Amino acid sequence: MVLWEIQHHKLPYKKLTSKEISEKILKGEYPTQKPVHGTPVEFQNIIESAWVHDPEERPNMEKLYNKLDKLNSKNLLNKNVELISYNKEEESIDYEDLDSPKIIGKIPDIARGIKYHQNKQYKKAWKIFEEYESKSNDINGKYWVGYYYLKGWHEGTKGTPNSRASVSFLKSAAESGHTNAQYYYALAIINYGVAAREHRDKDRTKIALEYLKSSAKQDHPDALKMLGGIINKGKYPRYGLSKDVMIGKAMIEKSRNLRIRSCYSI
Repeated sequence: MVLWEIQHHKLPYKKLTSKEISEKILKGEYPTQKPVHGTPVEFQNIIESAWVHDPEERPNMEKLYNKLDKLNSKNLLNKNVELISYNKEEESIDYEDLDSPKIIGKIPDIARGIKYHQNKQYKKAWKIFEEYESKSNDINGKYWVGYYYLKGWHEGTKGTPNSRASVSFLKSAAESGHTNAQYYYALAIINYGVAAREHRDKDRTKIALEYLKSSAKQDHPDALKMLGGIINKGKYPRYGLSKDVMIGKAMIEKSRNLRIRSCYSI
């Protein structure tokens, strides 16, 4: 909310009471994200990622700070920072309706898609994720589209998984640091033998393990469990993952504890 206020130079929800604001936020309803001329695109992406309703998909304060610090460093060093350009079509859009939870500018609110996902309304969720990804350059959109292809949920509850279609989206989000995408991209390579076009002629196993380790370092429970199992069995010694039962079991145990902690925090 603070970042939104900085970008728009006004208070969000200024006509609502504190209780009404809390209720909206708990429902995943946020102020309209109007593209502001001259604002770095990444700054707007940071705001939108901080509004993702699912705690597992939402970056913590440390990650938000690091992203802002990195963006500030680029600006100070005069590196290329993509800015939101003035678009005359935006003049006709009414951005004063801050009570609408459905639209962030002309981009669908990804939080609504995540809500549908949580309720297992996969077709409705897919429609939002697909449109969101096509209209934004946000890594969360790329992750969800890739994830849905991998699970087959782009066709509904009993859809057919399409791992080949998933990897380009997962790879794109993974290389931008998306923890879930890193895990699922590694999973797609190791379990299904598919990789993004850029990685097909490279050492796929090495790439997969690098992403898996990166995800595990960020305490992704599934990544910890998978990597722990690999180390426990010593499956990839030539990649520096020699058999170590103690470390492998410790990682699996940590994964289990993280899941238990997550259940208690709901």
